[in-house]
Amino acid sequence: LKKDMNKIVFGEIHRKFRTIVNGELFEKLAEERGDLKKKQPASKLYKEIAENYSRFIKEISETEGFDKENTDLPALFIRDLIAVIDLPQYELDTLDDEADKYLHDNLSENKYYLYMIFGFTMVARLSMLKYEKNIGAESLKMFMEYGLDTIFVELIEQSGLSSFHAERIVRHIRAFVFYQNWWRDYENEGLLLDLSKDIFEDINMASILQINEYEGKIWFNREAFEDLAAGLFVVSVLEMLRNIRVAAERKKEFKKRYRYIQQLLETAVESQYEVTEFLKLIKEKG
Repeated sequence: LKKDMNKIVFGEIHRKFRTIVNGELFEKLAEERGDLKKKQPASKLYKEIAENYSRFIKEISETEGFDKENTDLPALFIRDLIAVIDLPQYELDTLDDEADKYLHDNLSENKYYLYMIFGFTMVARLSMLKYEKNIGAESLKMFMEYGLDTIFVELIEQSGLSSFHAERIVRHIRAFVFYQNWWRDYENEGLLLDLSKDIFEDINMASILQINEYEGKIWFNREAFEDLAAGLFVVSVLEMLRNIRVAAERKKEFKKRYRYIQQLLETAVESQYEVTEFLKLIKEKG
């Protein structure tokens, strides 16, 4: 019923959203990832995407009665999109060999991954329609309230993936939107503990991590956790490439964020993927 109501109430928002979330465009973006030429925001493709995105956010602004439209958002969105498309071509080994290898080992060209990362980019900055800075929790709230998640499910199913995979991709999009600023949303002291607590208490994450109870203990899936950690790192690198220009600062952040991810992965192994033990070990490590 809620899905049907969303189609009625937010029908025009959905129509404009489909101009940037559709199979034809996603196929073009996938092809762009294979093109080694530097992407130009002023090119015909990206100008058209920016115009469609602008109409989409304008519709939301008018629906919500916001005082003014954030006219900077389309350009920011295109910059985000190009960063995602060009990410495989970035060579960051001068910043840190190990971190660069981990990053590129976790980039993929399969449809599952591309739909997930493109989807994240399409909705990550929605909160900036309301606020000056991007707030992951608010962007996720708007993504869900407008029923935009259902459009992704439909698109992914139309692409030939199963409904199971469609739902799983959307769950990951939701997770990466919510935790997109994970390295700065928590105080440095206790960052990994607070982040981990939130993740394990998150209903959406319970499905992603395949959390289950067995013999009185709560367990999570190794591969699912490794995929989540890799995704969190990719999201943080995208932000770094967009916003940090000074080489020394970029190197510092690249190393630091990678170190956080490695600590999560090492602790998962030590805990044998049991939630209570994982949280205990993370707390002990500080």
